[in-house]
Amino acid sequence: MMEQGAFQFIAHGGITMVILAIFSIYSLAVIGERLYTYYKAQKATEQVAGKGLQYVADGKRAEALRLCEQNAGSPVARVLEAGLLAIIDQESPVLSGKRFSRRLESCKGAMQRATSAEITRLERYLGSLATLGNVSPFVGLFGTVLGIIRAFEAIAKTGSGG
Repeated sequence: MMEQGAFQFIAHGGITMVILAIFSIYSLAVIGERLYTYYKAQKATEQVAGKGLQYVADGKRAEALRLCEQNAGSPVARVLEAGLLAIIDQESPVLSGKRFSRRLESCKGAMQRATSAEITRLERYLGSLATLGNVSPFVGLFGTVLGIIRAFEAIAKTGSGG
């Protein structure tokens, strides 16, 4: 049997094989990029989670904010930073009950918006990956149908249909 390279194999498979090869390359690229992104986020988050929350608990907001800025690759750092900035923006020397409630709501809202933005950033490209996973079997089925049509055409040309 003759040895074929990957490109010859794909070219011999026709348009459906080319499409499936492109889908595969794109999928592998997305998986690799997402793994790298999640790895970086996990490393940065490990640094922020313990120290940052301890700084906040101790009332050391400036240190917590500095830590968040130093670990900008962490989703947790960006959410914590949004909350800290909201608190600092609302800060006043007089802390009445209503003002504290407003600061708390402002902080909560800022952190929820930052969390939504981080989730969107972390889920980037996953929709296209799901779409390719759903479409690929149908592209393969289309290739099978084309192959069967070609087989029947070859049988009709040779007259060996029985």
